[in-house]
Amino acid sequence: MIFRKSSIESKLFIYGYFLGMVPLVLAGIFIVQTVQQNLIEQSQTELNIVSQAMAAEISNYVEELRTDAKLMADLPVIQSMEPETQSAYLAQAWDHYDRYGQLAIVDLDGQIQLTAREQDPVNISHIQSFNVAAEGNQAWVVAPALFHDRLVLHMHTPIWSDASKQEQVGVLGSPVAFDKIAAILDKYDHNMPASVFVLGNDDRVLIHLDETVREERPDYRPILDGAMLMDAPVHDVRIDGFSGTTYNTLIRGDYESFVVSLTEVDELSWTVVAQKKESVALAPLRAIQLTVVGIVSTLMLLNVCLLFYMRRRITGPVTTLANAAVALEEGNSDAQLPTLARPDKEINDLIHAFTNMRDAVKDREQKLQNWSATLEKKVEIRTAELQALNQYLEKEIDEHKQTAIELERSRDEAHLANQAKDTFLARMSHELRTPLNAIIGYSELIHEAAEDNDDLLLAEDANAISSAARSLAHIINDVLAYSEVQSHTLQMSKSLFCLGEVVLDVTKSIQPVIRENGNVMIINNHAGKIPIFSDQEKIRQILLHLLGNAAKFTTDGTVSLDLSVESQDELEDQLDENFDWLVLEVKDTGIGIERNVLESLFYPFKQLEEAFNRPHEGVGLGLVLTQSFVGILDGMISVESEIGEGSTFKVKLPLEKGHAYINCDREI
Repeated sequence: MIFRKSSIESKLFIYGYFLGMVPLVLAGIFIVQTVQQNLIEQSQTELNIVSQAMAAEISNYVEELRTDAKLMADLPVIQSMEPETQSAYLAQAWDHYDRYGQLAIVDLDGQIQLTAREQDPVNISHIQSFNVAAEGNQAWVVAPALFHDRLVLHMHTPIWSDASKQEQVGVLGSPVAFDKIAAILDKYDHNMPASVFVLGNDDRVLIHLDETVREERPDYRPILDGAMLMDAPVHDVRIDGFSGTTYNTLIRGDYESFVVSLTEVDELSWTVVAQKKESVALAPLRAIQLTVVGIVSTLMLLNVCLLFYMRRRITGPVTTLANAAVALEEGNSDAQLPTLARPDKEINDLIHAFTNMRDAVKDREQKLQNWSATLEKKVEIRTAELQALNQYLEKEIDEHKQTAIELERSRDEAHLANQAKDTFLARMSHELRTPLNAIIGYSELIHEAAEDNDDLLLAEDANAISSAARSLAHIINDVLAYSEVQSHTLQMSKSLFCLGEVVLDVTKSIQPVIRENGNVMIINNHAGKIPIFSDQEKIRQILLHLLGNAAKFTTDGTVSLDLSVESQDELEDQLDENFDWLVLEVKDTGIGIERNVLESLFYPFKQLEEAFNRPHEGVGLGLVLTQSFVGILDGMISVESEIGEGSTFKVKLPLEKGHAYINCDREI
């Protein structure tokens, strides 16, 4: 919060200081790290040269030992196996080759026969290199000396009876103490005390200038296992016939770190180690660090001086403008502003803009004083207007409330009238259907009696009476059903029934209309003999209305009824219900329906022939009731028609599953 409330010049100073300091610090760190990396790589290069040179010299030294031993073993004096002559020669050879700790003639059983200097005879058959030499091959092994625990290099060379090397007569033993080999280290180690030594194949110290270290033989493996491999590549070394592998590590210890170069002497399975303390390798870095710190500090000081100059040059006028703004806020518009004659265009523009703003504020204050003189009068006028408007709104609200009360009363009256209408229709339906049923019954009796008496004229009149009565009963039933639909009192009664029986009863009922218009009735049953669990009466009414309309508007044509079952996947309109659908499709070849009439086809009391003298009967409720019945049964209805080509009405009703089965053997 303190920083956020500080002045802009303080923020500018801090931002500039950090923006200038960060690159300098990063550059200094980069330079120091680069120099440190170069010093480490330089030390690694130096150590590589030392370790490789020493490894080559040790390899050559051992090779000389092997060569000298072969030369001695091939001398006729040694091959003669005569102790008198061998003894004098061994003494002279031992004086000449002072690198050997002993020279001994050993028989093939491992028993020492003759030595250059006096020692007790022992059996060396247990030494591995002797066993290899006893088989005819020169060999060597690192093992303790015969009479104490110090390690020596046991060299064993086969002795042959003559130059043809057909018969082996003994083995020349020439052990070499490691203190002799350690002298090689002195030429490389005098500048880096205790920093050059040799590890054996077990990663324990084998050759060291310090005799105590040679005797203790510390294990170097844990140090190597914990070493961090450097990025320096592995070097394959070839020096005067010597070949080996050199690689670098950086050993991080608890108290001291070392840069280490390790060269493997492949034929000996030894490792030459040359190491240098990291602090010694990085000693020149301190002077470089001081130089970098001095340069960075100088540049940071220059940055501070530049920031002070920029602060005085830029933020000074801005501070003066800020003070003038505060004075202007307090009502003093005559506060001092910086001069416009400045070299900085942006500052001049800011001063000029602030001057214009101050003049504008003065002008607005004058205008506000002028407006305040008339403001009170305007407020009184607006208040009076608002009061008048409020009174008008209160009057409108009272009128709306009265209108709402009248609408509610009208709604109640309409509801009572609708109930009265339903009651009237129900009573009138009952009163009309009772005599109509009697008329239908008597006309059928008269028709039967006339047929029995062969009175064709009377039978025809009786049939006309029955047909007219049935039509009137059908109209009454439609009106009553429409009333129930409108009042939402139409009930649904489901049961399990055979579709074929319903279709036969319906086709029987409309046969008179079919015959009267000279039509042909065709039924295509693709649904099979299936039982249906639904409202039987409503399906009957749907079929009666659709087939009746088709027969009524078709003359000398064909009326067909197609029955089929569609699975859910076959329907174009995918619904959530998981059941099959019964499809009732009624087609005719009648007069057809115009496209502009299709939209209003399901309106109540809508007649298809309203434009001419209606040759067909009906009150226009059949399709309305059909659509209502289909909706109650959760189905769908659609129509397609062309003028002069006929019409097709398709109804899809859901087939519910899981109900008891009944036998539907009656053919359609």
